[in-house]
Amino acid sequence: MKLEIIAASGDTVGCKGGLCPTVYRSEDGRYFVQGFNVSDDVRSVVALASNESLVEISSELIDSLTTRVK
Repeated sequence: MKLEIIAASGDTVGCKGGLCPTVYRSEDGRYFVQGFNVSDDVRSVVALASNESLVEISSELIDSLTTRVK
């Protein structure tokens, strides 16, 4: 599978080798989000299925994403 970087924290696409919250798009149009693990306190307020994860990303990443994807 090949993933294209759509937006990265710090508005630097690639962000030091992808070692930061990043949004990717696959060749078949799916999106993937890399983010920080959240604490049990945060996870406890969201109903997650056994095959789901919750990660934290910054508002800066969302801002970068909204300027790149239309």
